[in-house]
Amino acid sequence: AVVSTQSTGIVVCPTVEAMVRNIRLPSLRQGFFTLFVFNLSYYIWILICFSVGGSWPYPFLHMMSFAMVLVFGCFVYCSFACIFFLTHTFQVRFGKLISTKAE
Repeated sequence: AVVSTQSTGIVVCPTVEAMVRNIRLPSLRQGFFTLFVFNLSYYIWILICFSVGGSWPYPFLHMMSFAMVLVFGCFVYCSFACIFFLTHTFQVRFGKLISTKAE
């Protein structure tokens, strides 16, 4: 299966950035809430596209029942929440994960 770099880049790039640079992540509560609002908004947008256009914006959603599309949305949220949690935990525990200076 071919994975689009456009869809995976949105996950990989911020995760690597958090490991390489000292960025201030939001608290866990703020982060989970922000991810939830973004995920909910995005899935509402996908449902609007489906209701107006009659087809799903992503081809693999055509193979799923409506209930499975909702379960997939929960899976996506949980995946992003896990990535955020792990990144936050590593940054709190270790600071920057990868040193960019020559030692």
